Amino acid sequence: MKKINSILEFEKIVSQNKRTICYFYSNICIDCISIKNEIHRLDEEFKDYNIISIERSEFLDLFKTLNVFGIPSIIIFENNKIIKKWIDKYPKSVDEIVDFIKGGN
Repeated sequence: MKKINSILEFEKIVSQNKRTICYFYSNICIDCISIKNEIHRLDEEFKDYNIISIERSEFLDLFKTLNVFGIPSIIIFENNKIIKKWIDKYPKSVDEIVDFIKGGN
């Protein structure tokens, strides 16, 4: 999982002709902290995807633009278009995230 360092980097990655899983989190979010040691499983499960992480305090404007008002949240992009999203304020396990990406929820 690649941590995003700029809006330009985010835009470049999500505009690719490859699906991109965006993991939105915060370093002070209890639910985000609880899955921190397991979230790397996304890299193992979805090798054909770009997988990036975006920390809330560093990219507050991006969170607002994408209406990410609950964390942890997942948005999947392809060719700069959102193809799937799971945005809410409720806790998520890594198993639930994997199931969502694979087609559940």
